[in-house]
Amino acid sequence: MNCIKNNSGNTKNTILMKFNSFLRIVMSILITSLSFGEMIAQPNAPSGKKWQAVNELTDDFNSFNSSKWQKGHPYWAGRSPSQFNNNNLSWQNGNLRLKGTLRYPNRQGDFIWTACLTSKAKSFKKGMYAEARIKNADMAIVSSFWMQGNYSEIDVIENWGEVKNNQWRYLDYTMEMNTHYYPKPCGWPCDKKTPKHATNPGNVGNSAEYAVYGVWWVDSRNIRWYRDGVQVASVTLSHDFNEDMYMFFDMEAFTWGPGLPSNNDLNNGNKNTAFYDWVRTYRLVNGDSPGGGGGSLSALKGNNGKYVSSENGTKPMNCNRNSIGAWEKFDISVVGSTNGNDIVTLKGNNGKYVSSENGSKPITCNRNSALGWEKFELINHGNNVYSFKGNNGKYISSVNGNGAMTCNKTNIGDQEKFAIQFGLSKTFANDTNAGFTMSPNPSLGKQVTLNLGQAEETSALSIYDIQGRELINTTFKGSQYQIDKSVLRSRGLYLIKVKNSSGEYLKKLIH
Repeated sequence: MNCIKNNSGNTKNTILMKFNSFLRIVMSILITSLSFGEMIAQPNAPSGKKWQAVNELTDDFNSFNSSKWQKGHPYWAGRSPSQFNNNNLSWQNGNLRLKGTLRYPNRQGDFIWTACLTSKAKSFKKGMYAEARIKNADMAIVSSFWMQGNYSEIDVIENWGEVKNNQWRYLDYTMEMNTHYYPKPCGWPCDKKTPKHATNPGNVGNSAEYAVYGVWWVDSRNIRWYRDGVQVASVTLSHDFNEDMYMFFDMEAFTWGPGLPSNNDLNNGNKNTAFYDWVRTYRLVNGDSPGGGGGSLSALKGNNGKYVSSENGTKPMNCNRNSIGAWEKFDISVVGSTNGNDIVTLKGNNGKYVSSENGSKPITCNRNSALGWEKFELINHGNNVYSFKGNNGKYISSVNGNGAMTCNKTNIGDQEKFAIQFGLSKTFANDTNAGFTMSPNPSLGKQVTLNLGQAEETSALSIYDIQGRELINTTFKGSQYQIDKSVLRSRGLYLIKVKNSSGEYLKKLIH
């Protein structure tokens, strides 16, 4: 960046910096609000859930936040022949920077200084997903992102930036992952590990460009790893992982195979620094997929392929509509839980609640408030298929579209199951089939085609990179648009926004 010395230039530069910062915040908020992947790379949330940010483990690394992080490692000095040095930590240009530098030129003992940043507490918990955007140091040293408790460890990455020994050359373009289990009192000598490896697309080096590395601690026995939003590995553990963990970012030197960095490398500012752009961590909460509420609208499809209508509250409800209109949209909100299931209410477009009528007569959508008859236990059958149990212990039935619906069925059959399409009212739709599709996605470096499914007179298109920078703002006509590969400047994640007479939609593209 050129320095502008006059006052006018300084003012302009300040405004630009503030605007860019504002854009990043806006994009963070935008992406946070989307259940398909807050901060882009995360996996799809299970049905009925959405990802919610864990503030204490989420940071843009614009500066050191002592309320979230501690410098160094709380109980380890580093991996010999390297040691952690807090002076090798810095925050510059929106990046956490970790350096590997030369401590002793004679290369005796622990001759390398590296660095470590640790979460303030053991805040990473079972069920969470975490991702970080990282560019490795360009030398024979490992830049890492990992979590650890007392007896268990999850390594998101332990990536080499360069390899000195040709036998191990592949490691400089490989995502290295692992878990460790070392119970007390035996500890580390009894380590049970599950190493995993994934080759980067196009054999791109770990130090060549940024990538988003993520891990989902699904449950006690299952871990999944991701690179740029694509799952690259998974493991079913032989031991339960249940304890809370610290989160770490560090650099380590290893004495085996790949080799050690030279003195020149350690003194070279263009090679010795790893860049951590941001970290995002999420927990699963009840979402605005079925049972989630949050203001989005949902449609219920019966086993006859028809949609449930509220009949605008003027008569008993039916399941006989061929398409989704206003009367076929419901606001489904969680108001409690029982037996491990959500208790929900359904509000029609008339602002009234659906009532089970206690099973004594056909159900209606005409109640001003949600009391006992207006609450339903949501039974999840998987694949977005649900049943609704009234407070009378009976189930809502579509009666196959043949007449008014009831809440008086003792058992769950096909007519008591409903496929729920959610996200219908969001400004930015999170239904993967809504608005438009993209192919291929991930693009694998190929040209991407947007398909609207129907011809539009005019559609507005905007493309943003992960930093919130708008790369293109244009309009097009018809049902398709091809994104020029030159717009997608590097591998990574992008947001594609399309607005037309059908609505406004925002989706992620992995390039």
